[in-house]
Amino acid sequence: MVGTVTLTAEQVRLVAGPVCSPERAEALAPHLDAMLSLADCRTVTRAAAMLAQVVWETGQLRFLVEPESDASAGYGGGSAYRGRGFVHLTHRANYVMYGDLIAEPLVDDPDLAAEPEIAARVAASYWRVNHLSELADARDFRAITEKINGKATDGPPSYHERRERHYRAALEVLGLAAPLA
Repeated sequence: MVGTVTLTAEQVRLVAGPVCSPERAEALAPHLDAMLSLADCRTVTRAAAMLAQVVWETGQLRFLVEPESDASAGYGGGSAYRGRGFVHLTHRANYVMYGDLIAEPLVDDPDLAAEPEIAARVAASYWRVNHLSELADARDFRAITEKINGKATDGPPSYHERRERHYRAALEVLGLAAPLA
């Protein structure tokens, strides 16, 4: 299909930035590409939006498990349900819900959510459940940030402007440089 995205390790590395090693990009690219397929994000605008959010949520693909902190202690069930995976799934209720959606025992074994293959399935399910493709099609990246993070502030907690830099990079790397909504 013309205009569809098939993600490469080099594209992953370029969007993630220099802290993502070529080896890390190579290891995660197949899972990120599968995530795009599962989420029906093969257009440039959808793929760029999803990839940018994932890159930011994971600290430029360095952390598939959020470090324990005072904040993670409040995630309904404590730090056992801190952020994991490509969208840093948090809270026990979300581990239950997304575990059920992908038929994996995430609530009993939260670390499964950090395995790249499962992280891809969780992220794709999260994207679909929250209707994020419609927002990506409209290039409403701020609304996507709000759906993922709960806020779209330019400073803490979401650092939206930093996410937006990854979005602009992803649009360019994937072949579409255009103004944001």
